[in-house]
Amino acid sequence: MRKREPLWIRGLSGKARKHKKKLRHAYSIKRHLAARRRHPNSQQVDFLHVKQYRVNKKLRKNTPDQQPAHHRFPKVLDLVNNFEETFSSYKRLKDNILYNPSRQVFLDHSEVERISPDAALVLIAEMTRAHEYVPRCTKRGNLPKNNEVLGLLSTVGYLGHFGVRSISSDLGTREYLKYVTSWKTKSNIADEVVDHFSSACNFTVDSQKALKVAIVECMGNVKRHAYPDKKNSRKLIDQWWLIAYRDRTTHEVYFCFYDQGSGIPDTIRTRPQDRIPFIQPSDSHLISKGMEGHYSSTRDEARGSGLPTLREFVETAVAGNLLILSGHGKYSYNKKDGPVSLELKKKFTGTLVVWSMVN
Repeated sequence: MRKREPLWIRGLSGKARKHKKKLRHAYSIKRHLAARRRHPNSQQVDFLHVKQYRVNKKLRKNTPDQQPAHHRFPKVLDLVNNFEETFSSYKRLKDNILYNPSRQVFLDHSEVERISPDAALVLIAEMTRAHEYVPRCTKRGNLPKNNEVLGLLSTVGYLGHFGVRSISSDLGTREYLKYVTSWKTKSNIADEVVDHFSSACNFTVDSQKALKVAIVECMGNVKRHAYPDKKNSRKLIDQWWLIAYRDRTTHEVYFCFYDQGSGIPDTIRTRPQDRIPFIQPSDSHLISKGMEGHYSSTRDEARGSGLPTLREFVETAVAGNLLILSGHGKYSYNKKDGPVSLELKKKFTGTLVVWSMVN
């Protein structure tokens, strides 16, 4: 005859049952400690402790590694010119904090000699996600020895994750805006970015309006398409991140935009022929088609004009560049080389847009 389950376990299955067992184990340990304080010489309490240890031994085997982790960043953090090493470093960081959380993680920035704004933005997004999903993991770190790296990380707001206030440093002729993050489409942030650019570039009224619309379109795409399965997505924050700077001497303007969503290729891969294995187009090909402005998942003429507008600015400027990293695809465009599409060996999570121009 099959043994009846106790009342506390009836109706539970899967993760709920496992979680309930862990709670009962924790309560039993608390009762054991309280009994030891009341009866320090009782043999029955020692027997109870051994029994509970044997019953819950399997549960403790599945607990994550709680040893402190030491994460050392490479000398160059740059997703554009040093993608492989930078991507591998960020992957190890996610393993230490998100997927195999440690009790404490020490981030060693001492060897970093150069960091690009795009790498700093993705690092900020990873730290935001780590604080959101693993708040019990203590994140500590040291300051970079390089003054330029220290100034950049302090100005854009990365060091604020470690409780470090703004550090005054000389960044040369570049004037950065502190990073901004949100899940909404905020036109006031686009206005602030374009106003910040206006003193470096002589934009016309129509150009200012077009650039604002392009930035707002990037924000709207995140809200509409980047996180389609938000309830089932694991360890994702439905937000976007943005930083920008202007150069007083070269009159260069720059901004990068990042989200941790499903990526451009998965978003626009809606046709049946684009999903057939072995003959489906590559991620870089889909991004290149999307840049033409007529490959949209919504098939709405009013949508999908953000990235093509950014490319038009590069075409009409003296110099500039547009770079997109998403999935296995890498797309870059400038006046000298034109459009260049490459396939990445490792899949980049989310979408990173890097745009710069000199007017």
